[in-house]
Amino acid sequence: MKLVLLAAGRGVRFGGLKQLAPVGPRGEALIDYTARDALAAGYEGVVLVVREEIRDLVASHVSARWPEDLPVDVVVQPARPGTVYAVVSATPAIDGPFTVANADDLYGSRALTAIREHFAMVGSSTPTHVLVAYQLSKTVLTDAEVRRGVCEVGGSSKLAAIREHRVRLRADGRFDALPLTPEEGGAVLGRSARVLDPESLVSMNLWGFSPSILDHLSEAIAPFEPLGPEHEVLLPQVLGDLIDRRSVQVEVIETASCCYGLTHREDVALVREHLDKQDEPVGPACEQSI
Repeated sequence: MKLVLLAAGRGVRFGGLKQLAPVGPRGEALIDYTARDALAAGYEGVVLVVREEIRDLVASHVSARWPEDLPVDVVVQPARPGTVYAVVSATPAIDGPFTVANADDLYGSRALTAIREHFAMVGSSTPTHVLVAYQLSKTVLTDAEVRRGVCEVGGSSKLAAIREHRVRLRADGRFDALPLTPEEGGAVLGRSARVLDPESLVSMNLWGFSPSILDHLSEAIAPFEPLGPEHEVLLPQVLGDLIDRRSVQVEVIETASCCYGLTHREDVALVREHLDKQDEPVGPACEQSI
């Protein structure tokens, strides 16, 4: 099983190349920790999706820092923004079930292992998909606005719905959440704000997919090809639509662990503080288990 690591983002809100931002005690980037965790979790290799203009820089970083016994394929995402385009661009390097993760989030080996073990149990021929869902409060470091895919879980731990929201921490510990418009990559029409509890389940873009998902993703981006490079197509948007149409089923793996990442420049110091304390991304009120 391979890990598809999405590292083509432009880091607009961060203000730079956050994929390689040094957060570890020896200048490690988050992708270095994820590569280590993937190897520990038994992954056969990493497919690293990048932009053309950063390909050489990222490849040089990987060559210098990643374990030699971890095979790496570097693929270039076309000039189309969004995580769906990123995953589709990795198709030539995928030969079985695969995991998708962001390059700017720190998931830990337990979450990656949970997905791999799921597919080891069900077999590679079963068209199954999974999502690791985190408690919202355990994914937010500051009161700055972030994007989260808010999840609804139905019977048998199946994902009933997922919608992208702009989320901000309130003074009372809850969260203001505003659905994204279609122009922002969201699947929700209307702009009705919500207040979410800290335990609300959200996606941090950690998915496990059977290869059959690639056909669905390719079909989803086909209508947007003539629109130019500015139209962003996101995984939560497309998976939410597929679930609404009952075209796919996604099993939810809930975790009490934390998942911290880099959205804003000030997040670097906070993530570094947690890494200084322990290897796993576990902070206050976070469990060491999936």
